[in-house]
Amino acid sequence: MPNAPRQAIPERHQHPIAMFKYIYRYLFLLLFPLARGLRYIRSPQGLYAWVKGAWQDLLVVFLLLLLSYLGWQFHTYTLDEEGFTIRRGVFLHRTSYIPRHNIVTLSVERPLYLRPLRAVHIAIDTDAGGSRQADFSLTVGEPRAKEILDQRQSHEPQPLHAYSPRWYHVVVLSLLISNSFSGIFLLATTFQQSGRLLGEGFQQLLLGDLETVAGYVTWIPRTAALIALVLIGGWGVSAIRNMFRYLPFRVSRYQSFLTIRTGLFTRRDYSCAAKSINFVDYRQSIVSRLLHLDMVFINCIGYGKEKNSMSVLVPVSNIRHSEGEVRRLLPEFTRRPVTLKAAFLSIYRYVFYPLWAMILLYPVSRQLQSWFPQWQELIYYLTTMAYIPCAWQMLVKTIDRFTAGISRRDGFFNLKYSKWYTFHTVLIPEDKVVAYALTQTPFQAMAHNCDVLVYTYNEASRYHRIRNLPMKQAQELFAGIPSVQPQKGSDVYEHHTAG
Repeated sequence: MPNAPRQAIPERHQHPIAMFKYIYRYLFLLLFPLARGLRYIRSPQGLYAWVKGAWQDLLVVFLLLLLSYLGWQFHTYTLDEEGFTIRRGVFLHRTSYIPRHNIVTLSVERPLYLRPLRAVHIAIDTDAGGSRQADFSLTVGEPRAKEILDQRQSHEPQPLHAYSPRWYHVVVLSLLISNSFSGIFLLATTFQQSGRLLGEGFQQLLLGDLETVAGYVTWIPRTAALIALVLIGGWGVSAIRNMFRYLPFRVSRYQSFLTIRTGLFTRRDYSCAAKSINFVDYRQSIVSRLLHLDMVFINCIGYGKEKNSMSVLVPVSNIRHSEGEVRRLLPEFTRRPVTLKAAFLSIYRYVFYPLWAMILLYPVSRQLQSWFPQWQELIYYLTTMAYIPCAWQMLVKTIDRFTAGISRRDGFFNLKYSKWYTFHTVLIPEDKVVAYALTQTPFQAMAHNCDVLVYTYNEASRYHRIRNLPMKQAQELFAGIPSVQPQKGSDVYEHHTAG
């Protein structure tokens, strides 16, 4: 008996709200009505002449709406058991096909402003995509999004393990990963917009209140107090934004993928293929190290790609608890002790930059005070404050000297190193290591030591650096891994096959 013909799968359109996305593409057409209006604005009979030719402006607006509708009408997608088929283009048709097994991360974003319309954004990422935006993105209705997610996990309906941290763990994470400067930018933008809406009087009132608060701090210069208040305010704004981004937080492990749910106002659901996770990164600061706490992040293409977002797996938790959750969520990744550590006399290599910064700060400060005597008190205070991060990094690098290293065991590389003020313990499968590089200064060459740069699969060309390891043992450790020659001043490397 001949096989029954395969039932045709209908092509689906995006949600109608997606037409606004195409309007933005053709907004340049409005330059024509704008230019025509500017032409007649100074003429005595300008209003009459403009109204007489208004049909031209209406024609441009009609063309704008027509092109937007056609762009939406000819942008369709098909989902079946094999994968996604996406067709686009009004005049030049393009068809893209994504096999299901090539999808690394499927994310669904539900912004607050789209919920009344029951519309969501869907993003699809593969190994072949870029680092700044998803390979493909669609705006579809909520039922269609649920259908896509259900079809992805239709063969694995029940999770093997689910993890939901307590709310205060996420709050502590938000406080630790917040950036004062991004918060200051958001604060400044809000301040500027409030001035436009409420008038300059409102801005002056806020500035006056800020100066009043700074006046209560009498033990430092008022300018320094204002700077400190702005930094603290920016950090607080950034922390609140992160809380809204990550609360509530839930991770579930299925047989072949992870699902991660975050967001209070903008809800996000990620479905990440477990086999495509490039590495797991345990992070600690000095304080969290003393308290036996750490944060766990993963590197998986498509997760944490949004601006001001991070790829969190386990928020702040004690070391034993976080390791237990990683074992249950990702049993493939297990922490292992490092076997190859920094050379014995290598402390200077680690503390070089913070040490010289602390040495040069005082003479530079004295020179600045002699050039600008009216700012002497402020310069002295800022110099004193600058010693704090330098000393802090000095302590971090000193600890790093005795803990950094590499091991290779059971198909995994285990890297321990510090970057800026954070300690990293990174677990990388061997098949995710693209290449390694060995760099030497003249002094390292004489001592037969080197810095090791480990490149992994990633959306951006970055590396992990472990300083001042014995050269010969490092080469033996990376046997079978391609060697590369890094370019100076760049994270990009030139391929070079090891002899």
